[in-house]
Amino acid sequence: MMAESKAPANANSITVNGRVVEPQEHYARDAEGTDHIVLTLYDNITPDQYSELEELNVHFQEDLGNFTYLCRYETPNLAPLCHPEWVRQVVVYRNKFKIPEELSNFVRAIKNSSMSDNDDEILINIMPHHECSDFAGLLELAANVGATIGANPNDVKVLTGKVQVEVKAAFVEEIARDKHVWVIKQVMVPYLADDQANKIALGSVQSMDIQSFHGDNQTIAVIDTGFDLGTPSDCHLAFQGYI
Repeated sequence: MMAESKAPANANSITVNGRVVEPQEHYARDAEGTDHIVLTLYDNITPDQYSELEELNVHFQEDLGNFTYLCRYETPNLAPLCHPEWVRQVVVYRNKFKIPEELSNFVRAIKNSSMSDNDDEILINIMPHHECSDFAGLLELAANVGATIGANPNDVKVLTGKVQVEVKAAFVEEIARDKHVWVIKQVMVPYLADDQANKIALGSVQSMDIQSFHGDNQTIAVIDTGFDLGTPSDCHLAFQGYI
């Protein structure tokens, strides 16, 4: 648990990956336990300001918009960064930022579902921060993830710029505790639905009942009719007379 401090009176909310943190509610006293911060200025950064922050061992990694930047900062003491009058606030990169809103809602739904025993598994990609994205860094992240979820090393795949694994929903927040993790994203696995496509496309989310389509080892063709751009009477020549 990070030690909390009082945020600046004019602190702004921070949004990363759809997750919002209000500094007035959560403002870390130091950066103990993390190597990354979210730095907000009052205006566009100047070359002199950039150089001054670099001298304080701040390494810029991503422009988040609204004069806000994701930075690597391996020093626990945040005070030197708050001294310049052109700095609005300094917020640590919290675990909350690492789990996008869509994934967070999905995990919460599984946990709260009366029809789930919390053993439902989801396929996720785990992307590390920039300085950990080389092969050695990915191997270390994969080992950490495997240890966290108790998985066989072969179950954790090292891919280009990310680690992929299938986990129980309850482990997502545990994986986010690793300070090397930048973001965790759910992998959407495509699958065939049954012949109730119209109900799926036109029905509401609340009433939608999707059932998987299971064939019998047939060879199939999947074709896009392009109806999102046309009509049954104005379609590709291959479909004329067949609709």
